[in-house]
Order: sequence, then C-alpha cells, then structure tokens
Amino acid sequence: MPILRLFITLIVCSFLPLQAQEQVKITVPATSIQQGGEIPKSPLLIGSWNIAWFPRGSPTKEVSPEQIGENIQNTAEFIKKLDPTILFACEISNIESLKAMKLADYPYIACSEIPRTEEENSAYPLQSVSFLSKIPWKEVWVLDFSELAKTADRPSRGIIGAEFDIPKVGKLTIYGGHFKSNRGGIEASRIRRQRAVTYLAEDLKRRGLDPKKDQILIVGDLNTSNLSPEFSSDLTLKMIKELGFVSSAQGLPLEKAGSFKADKRYQANDLDHIMVSEGLKAKITTPLPWMEMVAVPGTLSDHNPILLPLGKLLGTP
Repeated sequence: MPILRLFITLIVCSFLPLQAQEQVKITVPATSIQQGGEIPKSPLLIGSWNIAWFPRGSPTKEVSPEQIGENIQNTAEFIKKLDPTILFACEISNIESLKAMKLADYPYIACSEIPRTEEENSAYPLQSVSFLSKIPWKEVWVLDFSELAKTADRPSRGIIGAEFDIPKVGKLTIYGGHFKSNRGGIEASRIRRQRAVTYLAEDLKRRGLDPKKDQILIVGDLNTSNLSPEFSSDLTLKMIKELGFVSSAQGLPLEKAGSFKADKRYQANDLDHIMVSEGLKAKITTPLPWMEMVAVPGTLSDHNPILLPLGKLLGTP
C-alpha cells in the first residue's frame, strides 16, 4: 500500500505547475552586516559554489576542531582568489561558520538556517543556503519549505533571494537554491525539484518580477543536468527555461560545465547552474556560453565553483 500511495503522488505531482498548492512561508534569514560594502572597482562577478558540508567537510567523518579550522581558513583563501562580488554558497551549517572565515571584503552575509525536515538525517549537520556579498542588498528573504505538509514532493532546504540596486546595472534579483532531494529515489527527487520551481515562480509573481523584462538570476546546485541522459525525464531546467531563463552554460561541453567532480560512486556532472533571465540576456551582446568553471582542490569540496562575469558581459566597470 505505501508503494501505491507513493506512485499515485508521483503521478499527481508531475502536473504540479497546473495545480493549486500550499502557500510557502517567507522568512528573513540570519544576517551579519559589517562595516564596509562600497561598490568594488572590479567588474561585477557572480559566483555559485556548493562547499560540501561546510565547515566540517563531511556529514559523518570524525573531524577535529583543528581540521575544521584549517578547512575554514583554506576555504576563505580560495574565495579570496575567486573574488566574486556576490557568492551564493550552499551546504553551509550556519551563519557562524561563514563569519568564521573573517572575509573582510564580504561585509554582507545571509544564511537560511531553515530547520531540517523529517526526511533528512538528524545526525547530519544542517545544510543551509547563503549569500556572501561585497555590496549591500536592498532586501533578502527565504522561501522556507519546512512547514509544508509532509508529502512525497515536499522540497527541501529552501531558496534564498536577494534584491540589489547596483550602479550602472540597476535592479538585480538573485535566487539561490540547493535542490538536492535524493531521498526516496530518482522519481521522488525529481518531483521535489520541480515543485521547488513552482514556488520560485510564485515568488517572482509575488514580487512583481517578469523574467522576460527584468534582470534576474537563478543560481545554485539544482541537482539536475542539461547534459546527462539520466536526467532526461527531469523537467526542472525546462520549467525554469519556460519561465523565461537561459542557461549561462549553453554550448559548454561537460569538461567545462561539469561542476560536480567524479568520485567512486558518481560520474562528473553539470549539477550547478547560473540561469539568466531573458530581460538580462537582452542586454548582453556577447554570444553564449558565459559561465566559467574554476577547479577547486579536492579537499575543499566535491563541487567546483561556477562564475558569471556579469559586469564584463554588460560592459560596466
């Protein structure tokens, strides 16, 4: 009987974009705002990175305080080298772990710290989504899925959003998500990701945003691929594109887009994405692809960070 109920839920939830659904909770994330935040002289650079169970580096492995401190320091040094203006980071334990990096150039930090849902292992560290920014946001918020009814398609980890007003660029809205929902198998994971997109679409409407006209980015570990056949039935990226977005990696081969590094269990894959609204795309004259991937030492994460040189693409200093 449980298998039958799951099957029925999967079928019904495949049509979620057409169905009425529960209202998602909108919350304010934990924030840390330090002195500073002048517009940097370097061109606007947007980054996204799954830092993998930061700061421990593992959900189960015994890690000493010294090892955690070393991981924090090495991660901070790598972020300094990347030098993004705004960085979305996921698999973050809490805001204190971000503050521990002591990144003076990033005085604006926000971290979701959403309570884990029942399906997630309570023995594992919390996995939050976050922003680190050199420049101030006008507003930052979180789509919190944790209080939705416990159904097979309930998304996890939430989505963090921020609105910026940047000189010579204007209003820029960024949504960051970690759609990792691999509990219950491939099909259950797929419908969780797809339902998360429906809530993102509702939030665009709530904020009066039109992807075909406005400057919007959707970034993060969306846990699905443009290039791998195993995700051929997953509509997540198709749904995002139908909202009015294009992949900044369009045209890149796997060796240049495969942000998830191969390991003993999984092959390399393009799980991390930066999706650009059509309204923003219209202001870019450089042909696709625009995304850049940077190799990270294996000890820091099983994901490579990805970057969008938005300032250069827009021709702004």
